Amino acid sequence: MIAVLSVAAAILWMILGSTGVSRNDAAAVEPLHRQVTFAGKEGSPSLSPDGRRLAYVSTGKTEKLLMVQELPEGRPLPVFAAPEIGHVRWSPDGSELMMWTRGSGRDGIYVMTLIGGAIRRITAGEYIACWSPDGSTIAVAT
Repeated sequence: MIAVLSVAAAILWMILGSTGVSRNDAAAVEPLHRQVTFAGKEGSPSLSPDGRRLAYVSTGKTEKLLMVQELPEGRPLPVFAAPEIGHVRWSPDGSELMMWTRGSGRDGIYVMTLIGGAIRRITAGEYIACWSPDGSTIAVAT
């Protein structure tokens, strides 16, 4: 039994030890924690694909606000308001935000560009969707 375990351990060491990952490399990829909001009334966070912006929903007011903030220390900017907002997702190229919203005559999944303009409805009555990796398709589950 000891011989079998020793052989198995040696094989695992050869396989895992040959990857070249050192303790320093593992430490370099550990997540960095930085608090960017302080009110305690934010949710539904989503990082842009390039990691330079954060979108989230602020629930401190009567209407919820969709906020976009440049990282690491940009000012939070409100880009959309509605009674209910959630499930925020970035497009793969980072130029648009998809969200679920309800109230003020809206109910469903909508997309908006970051440069302004009207939001466009993707589908009514649904609340969860995702982008394809190339941004050409949006999948919606019912």
